[in-house]
Amino acid sequence: MTAGMVTEAELERSGVLTRSLHSRALILKALGARPAGVAKQ
Repeated sequence: MTAGMVTEAELERSGVLTRSLHSRALILKALGARPAGVAKQ
Protein backbone atom coordinates (compact mmCIF):
# COMPACT_ATOMS: atom_id res chain seq x y z
CA MET A 1 0.00 0.00 0.00
CA THR A 2 1.33 3.42 -0.89
CA ALA A 3 1.17 6.35 1.50
CA GLY A 4 -0.75 8.28 -1.15
CA MET A 5 -3.41 5.58 -1.41
CA VAL A 6 -3.82 5.42 2.36
CA THR A 7 -4.08 9.20 2.57
CA GLU A 8 -6.73 9.27 -0.16
CA ALA A 9 -8.73 6.57 1.62
CA GLU A 10 -8.51 8.43 4.92
CA LEU A 11 -9.55 11.68 3.22
CA GLU A 12 -12.51 9.95 1.61
CA ARG A 13 -13.60 8.45 4.94
CA SER A 14 -13.17 11.73 6.79
CA GLY A 15 -15.00 13.53 3.97
CA VAL A 16 -17.96 11.18 4.16
CA LEU A 17 -18.09 11.44 7.94
CA THR A 18 -17.87 15.23 7.78
CA ARG A 19 -20.63 15.41 5.19
CA SER A 20 -22.93 13.05 7.11
CA LEU A 21 -22.32 14.88 10.39
CA HIS A 22 -22.81 18.27 8.74
CA SER A 23 -26.04 17.17 7.06
CA ARG A 24 -27.28 15.74 10.36
CA ALA A 25 -26.46 18.99 12.13
CA LEU A 26 -28.39 20.97 9.51
CA ILE A 27 -31.36 18.61 9.78
CA LEU A 28 -31.33 18.74 13.58
CA LYS A 29 -31.11 22.53 13.47
CA ALA A 30 -33.98 22.72 10.97
CA LEU A 31 -36.12 20.36 13.05
CA GLY A 32 -35.14 21.91 16.38
CA ALA A 33 -35.76 25.45 15.14
CA ARG A 34 -39.49 24.84 14.60
CA PRO A 35 -40.89 22.01 16.80
CA ALA A 36 -38.24 22.27 19.54
CA GLY A 37 -40.78 22.21 22.37
CA VAL A 38 -42.58 19.19 20.93
CA ALA A 39 -39.34 17.29 20.42
CA LYS A 40 -38.11 18.04 23.96
CA GLN A 41 -41.38 17.07 25.56
